[in-house]
Amino acid sequence: MVKPPKKPMKPDPDDDSGRFAAWVGTGIVLALIALVLYVDNYGR
Repeated sequence: MVKPPKKPMKPDPDDDSGRFAAWVGTGIVLALIALVLYVDNYGR
């Protein structure tokens, strides 16, 4: 008998690390934007 490949019940750890990387990237971008706006307003 040929058994079909079992699908993992839990998502792969790669998915979690991908989400974490996405959140970190988003946080860095938001921090840079906030820093630029703060410096721009502070400089005037």
